[in-house]
Amino acid sequence: MDTVIVVAGLSGSGKSLALDVFEDHGYCCVDNIPVSLVPDLMDTVDRESRYSRLAFGADLHFAILVVQFLELWQGLRARYNAKMIFMESSNETLIQRYSETRRVHPLAHHTDLPTAIAQEREILDPLRSIADDIVDTSHLNPQDFRTLVASRFVGMSADTRLQIQLVSFGYKYGLPLDADIIFDVRFLPNPYFEPSLKQLTGHDDAVYRRVTTASGFSEYMKRLLHFLEFSFAAFGQQGRRRITVAVGCTGGQHRSVSVVRALHEHLRAGEVAVDVRHRECAASSS
Repeated sequence: MDTVIVVAGLSGSGKSLALDVFEDHGYCCVDNIPVSLVPDLMDTVDRESRYSRLAFGADLHFAILVVQFLELWQGLRARYNAKMIFMESSNETLIQRYSETRRVHPLAHHTDLPTAIAQEREILDPLRSIADDIVDTSHLNPQDFRTLVASRFVGMSADTRLQIQLVSFGYKYGLPLDADIIFDVRFLPNPYFEPSLKQLTGHDDAVYRRVTTASGFSEYMKRLLHFLEFSFAAFGQQGRRRITVAVGCTGGQHRSVSVVRALHEHLRAGEVAVDVRHRECAASSS
């Protein structure tokens, strides 16, 4: 295993959101695992060759559990070069978050919230003192927090390229529900009405040439790529890891497939990772 990250910290400080970011970047993630199961988790991940990066948050609300985890920590650090990130926030921020979400603090079942937060700070202080990095999330909105985690902790060990999925589809069969951006290319001449091309698809060179040499196609593609370049940069700054771009024509066989094919040719040479799905006809590429 190449990388092991332990996400510790105060309840409500953003541990689960941090793990979401790691998961978006290809980590195997486990949240709130009981300390007693950590050795089993490590053994399981070691046996699974598909897992090279692991991030987990342990359930550490009680002092006895912190002691147990500290006993495991030296072994984790020595064997896996594990790193620990500690998340915290101000009391005011934590109280506000619990008020907004109406969640119950793990230690507040028999006391008030401020007292529970103070108790948890004391319990977790030994972890805070040995953490490799401490992140105060008091003044971070969720998007800024995602960006911080991705840039500070993920970029050093993972492929951080934006993942782009290009999808061709037919409007007659409905919009793809997972699309983030949709383009309508029904203004292009339809090869379906040409007898020699009707039974072919955009995978066939004859159809592809007919679509990509049509009047206005080059200008459209130029503007489309410029728009996507701007959009990808903006999404990336917000911490987005995957964007689905859908291109639609009437039946999803000719024009949309050809345009997606052309987009793939342009984008795969850039700084994004691209895969392709043709919803209405066979053959995909990466």
